[in-house]
Amino acid sequence: MKQEQLSDALNYLPDEMLEETEHVRSVTRQKRIWRKWMAAAACLVLVFCVSLLMIPQQFFKDGTKELPILTVHRESGRDTGSFACVEAYDASEIVNDNPWSEEAEISTLPVYRRQFIYDPNRDNYGYDFAKMEALLRDVAGRLGLDAEHLEVKERKGSYYFNAYLTAKDEGIEIEVGHNMTVDIEFKHKVSLPDQYRFTDHTSYQEVAAAAVYLKEEYKELIGMENPQINITGGDYNDKLQQSYDLEFYDGSGDIKNKIVNYNFNRIVFYTSGKKLWLIRLFCPDLSEMVGEYPIITTEEATDCLLRGDYISSVFYEVPGREYIKKTELVYKVEDYEEYYMPYYEFYVELPQEEQENGLKTYGIYQVPAVEEKYISYKGKANFN
Repeated sequence: MKQEQLSDALNYLPDEMLEETEHVRSVTRQKRIWRKWMAAAACLVLVFCVSLLMIPQQFFKDGTKELPILTVHRESGRDTGSFACVEAYDASEIVNDNPWSEEAEISTLPVYRRQFIYDPNRDNYGYDFAKMEALLRDVAGRLGLDAEHLEVKERKGSYYFNAYLTAKDEGIEIEVGHNMTVDIEFKHKVSLPDQYRFTDHTSYQEVAAAAVYLKEEYKELIGMENPQINITGGDYNDKLQQSYDLEFYDGSGDIKNKIVNYNFNRIVFYTSGKKLWLIRLFCPDLSEMVGEYPIITTEEATDCLLRGDYISSVFYEVPGREYIKKTELVYKVEDYEEYYMPYYEFYVELPQEEQENGLKTYGIYQVPAVEEKYISYKGKANFN
């Protein structure tokens, strides 16, 4: 039937029937529209639910019980043949510019997964040579070298691979290691102006003066938004000489950002005699953050230390609370650790090692700063 014929036929139907037909059509149309919206809404709900499943639960649940357990090796560093310590007449002589303090109101700190883990049983460590080369060329450019045309070579060490390049015409060799540490070695050592003294055994004040000069002289290489001077050391050698190291870290951002930069993103200057011969940049890969972990207080960490729940290469037990002379919060960065995680580091006076001239030995003990429920220990708790 043609449309014209259908229209003529409808003209003969009673008005009541036409009205009823139109009502039914209207209701049917509304139902169809409603069903379309219902289907669309169902799709949106499905997408939302799938999105929630893809988000780690610690981002939307109260608490952090979903965070992975972190493995800690109690025996790390014990096979070195010596124990970690410093010697000074008083612990106050051991200095640094760590931005952390006991007054800092910090309840959580980030933990990162290392992109390289040392394992002597493996032949291939999966180093990212592309990242290493990019870092190498970036540093070369900041030194004013023709980074684009420098030749990059790879070499294999005893336990690791290394990428390096040498700019012989400039007398500079740049080497980047598997852990993204950059060494800049000056084949012809660089003299500082006569008014600055920066050697292995210059005073704190002399190192501080040299730091101001180096900060300006190498500002392009340092390349930090807010470079902070960090003078570390103060311990004595066998000739009763104190020594200090000079480094810079980026002091921009909040306290957490400063703590991370202080431990990871650093640049250190080394001298030989009175001349600069090496600059080392620490640029570890922190691209994989495991999560923000709740941390314990200094007092809680002290309790762990006193009951023998610590990590140290020192073979003496902690003699007592009164021998704890200095406390810091640091990150461990050793190759054999799976994670970069915060630790409390205690300097403990060892009465057994005190010398006749009054020089004291302070053993270094570490306690994980992450809450204990997130820690899984491996190895013996201590030497005894």
